[in-house]
Amino acid sequence: MPPIYLGAMSPGMLRLAGELADGALPLLFPPEHYFGVKPLVDEGLSKRAAGLGPFDLAACVWVSIDADRVAARHALARKVAYYGHALSPLIYERLGVARAEFDPIERALMVDGDEARAVAMVDDRMLAIGVVGEAAEVIARLRPLVAAGARHLSFGPPLGPNPSKAIELLGREVLPALRAG
Repeated sequence: MPPIYLGAMSPGMLRLAGELADGALPLLFPPEHYFGVKPLVDEGLSKRAAGLGPFDLAACVWVSIDADRVAARHALARKVAYYGHALSPLIYERLGVARAEFDPIERALMVDGDEARAVAMVDDRMLAIGVVGEAAEVIARLRPLVAAGARHLSFGPPLGPNPSKAIELLGREVLPALRAG
């Protein structure tokens, strides 16, 4: 039988995933949200039937990696420009950003059709929703999650300005460094 994963985000669903599922796929917006998700899953695991077997908690993060940090930043900023207005209040709170700060971005993109202006308005606080930069920056940002017990990292789009190149960088530089501790 294939494993059953829950794409859980809310506290109740995270607890339920730990109790009943084979794994959970929470989007970690920002990646440091792992430290808020893990205790909730652990609550569910404390009620888990022994016969269910091991549990896999995936750390699902948005990543944009490239040797050119500016290009990597642009790729993630584009993603944030498109989705930033639709985030939950909890994510805005974690980022230290007010929902209203996304209004001009949304207007530029959806009303004016000016993607370049919308992307230019995405600031570093907004970009903290994901991980962006060169390999060393990505490693530094993810290392605390691995040190805290994350064993399954799931890298989501945009991956970078060149997804194939990004996958190579993740496989050649990031994953070996994270496996080595």
